[in-house]
Amino acid sequence: MSKDGSKGDNGSQYSYGNAGYDGRYGSYYNSNSYGTGYYGEGTSNMRGFADYLAMFRERLWWMVISLFICIVSMGFYCMNATPVYTSVSSLQVLRQQSKTVEFNQVSDSTIRTDSDFNTEVTIIEGLTIAQNVDRRLKESERRQLMAPYLSSSSVDGNTLTPVSVLMRDRKVTPRRMTFLVYIEFSHPNRDIAARIANLFAEEYIGYKRSKNVEAAMRAVDELQAQINIQARKVNELEVQLTGLMEKYKTTSFDSGTDMNQRELLRITEFATEDKRIYDEINSTWQLIEKARDAGRDLWEIPVVAQDPRVPPLLMRRTDVSIELARLSKTYREKHPKMMIVLQQKEEIDRQLASTVDSVVEGMRNRLENARRNYESSVTRLAQKQNERIELEKLRPEYERLRRDLEGARAHYDYLYTRKQQTMAMSSDDSETARIVDYAVAAIKPSSPRVIMNMAISVFLGFMLGTGIIIMFVLLDDKVKSAFDIEKSLNLNIIGVVPKIGKFIPQAKSRIAASGAHQPTLEAFRSIHSSIQLHDEGRNAKVVLVTSSIPGEGKSFVTTNLSLTYASRGEKVLILDGDFRMPNVAKSLELDNSKGTMGVLDGKLTLDEAIQRDVERNCDVLPTGGSTSNPPHILCSGKFDDLIRELRNRYDRIFIDSPPLAPVSDALNLIHNADGLVYVIRFNTVRRKVASMCLNRLKESKVPVLGAVLNNISNTQTVYYYSHYYSKDYSSYYVNHREKPTAAQLKGGKAEEAGKQVDAKR
Repeated sequence: MSKDGSKGDNGSQYSYGNAGYDGRYGSYYNSNSYGTGYYGEGTSNMRGFADYLAMFRERLWWMVISLFICIVSMGFYCMNATPVYTSVSSLQVLRQQSKTVEFNQVSDSTIRTDSDFNTEVTIIEGLTIAQNVDRRLKESERRQLMAPYLSSSSVDGNTLTPVSVLMRDRKVTPRRMTFLVYIEFSHPNRDIAARIANLFAEEYIGYKRSKNVEAAMRAVDELQAQINIQARKVNELEVQLTGLMEKYKTTSFDSGTDMNQRELLRITEFATEDKRIYDEINSTWQLIEKARDAGRDLWEIPVVAQDPRVPPLLMRRTDVSIELARLSKTYREKHPKMMIVLQQKEEIDRQLASTVDSVVEGMRNRLENARRNYESSVTRLAQKQNERIELEKLRPEYERLRRDLEGARAHYDYLYTRKQQTMAMSSDDSETARIVDYAVAAIKPSSPRVIMNMAISVFLGFMLGTGIIIMFVLLDDKVKSAFDIEKSLNLNIIGVVPKIGKFIPQAKSRIAASGAHQPTLEAFRSIHSSIQLHDEGRNAKVVLVTSSIPGEGKSFVTTNLSLTYASRGEKVLILDGDFRMPNVAKSLELDNSKGTMGVLDGKLTLDEAIQRDVERNCDVLPTGGSTSNPPHILCSGKFDDLIRELRNRYDRIFIDSPPLAPVSDALNLIHNADGLVYVIRFNTVRRKVASMCLNRLKESKVPVLGAVLNNISNTQTVYYYSHYYSKDYSSYYVNHREKPTAAQLKGGKAEEAGKQVDAKR
């Protein structure tokens, strides 16, 4: 096919669908129609909700596993958990006002609002009440309390104590619209649970009885806190006075002025030196900038030429230039020796440019550092000048701080006197709470709750399974959905080949002829019809079949698609283009000792190499061996002549090429092809790899006829490709043709097996 895309060797006109080419090796423009769709831009790179839903449905068995694990685990826990009993005591908080104390300003303790009541509830929940309960317990009761927890630890890893157990297992619940409080305690020993619930209520009452005495002491504490604050204020003023002198490095006004002047002179000297260094480096940098603007080589500048890395590179460059001049007198530019020397010169130029850039970058960094140092010196000089001005204000500031210090000391003495007077306060011991109902030992355990626990296990199992599935779905980057092919890879799907089981490889290669698997036969008929719908497919005389990675079923698709065309009356040739690992002859049980390599070497004629009538209207040209250097064969003029000869003999030629990811052989074959079929095995190749491989074909003007999705099961088809194929279609295949036996297919005699089946019908 000519480069301008007009007429190839078969005389057909290629328009590449609607993916146009400007004719001047410009760029492709994209269309969603049939053709080289992967050249387009602007397509979304995100999967849709339906694709994620299909991937979610595919992994629903994770949900079943997580539900089973959670339910079994919760059931095991409920069977082995220790029964826990809960006892409840009720307490009434009274709205009794304590005695008012005026002198020390003790606050009113009357319960007026919900906030006051919630404060009392918080007191019951506090650590103080729990410690008082622990002190009330007898030694035997304490042992019974801790017996179930002797081998366990708290959440932070520390050993449990009686107080931590009391805080953890008690629960305080106020009743709405009343002043009643329910105190619950849970424990495996029902008697201990009742005993501790009552002790919490009693200890709260005892705490409230001592509240008035503590109120007076609290007032003393508040005064002490104010005294501490005032003491800190006195200390702060003293520190400020001291700091004021230290700040200016002086103990008197006159001496401080002299010291500040000396410091100012020293900083001025530093600023002058930094300015000199900055000007020196900046002048060198200006030379570099002028050389750049003039287009001169930077290594001519002394500061660059003095770098130890530059002279060796310049010497090597001179030597290579001399050698290049010497060779140019004898050889032309494309001569291997000339190309080697040119490559050496380019490499030295790159190293020299990189080294010069490194030296220039270092000079830029030195300039920046010098600039920052100079600016810092200027800033420090300005600060010191400001400090000198502030020094003149030292005496008024000092007098102010001294007066504040005297006032603070007077206030400190006043607060201390009030504290001594307040410590003579008396307390109010009136009752503020009473027990309504004492706790009794529970009859039934409160834990474990089997029904609630099982419901929680179902919920957790559902959430765990959902999380696992979402994780797998988000991390899955393999090509599996129609979106992955049509949007991410921008290819049209021309066929979906179902998964085939219990067939030997030789039988799979002839399914299109034997009809042993009717869904697969119909799939290849559909591929044939899809290709024939457009001019590119109808006019493509040489079709290249390739894939991204090995194992995606290229040879399988090549042979069966060829047999499908042959069954339509066209004379077809299957050409094995994989000279590294030839597979066509092996899959069709043919002799691979004669083939393309023998024809190109002149040892065989083309007629001797072609194996004719492998199936009706279908011939095969094997590789005739394998080689580790296929480009030597594929890029030769003899191979191009061979393709032209085959075009004259056959209606269709299908080339089975190596995958694109590991080797580049397909790129050497594509210029001889009129169309390309891309094979993608379901859930095998990653989108990134497939996209990378397709991008390697960007410079080719050969249209991509479409993608064939291979090896997809019925269930996966329903999930991902319900608009291409449904299990409801299976009714069209039943009893359409009886399957040949494995024995009939084992020897590769698919045609004979098909005739025997037709005879049975």
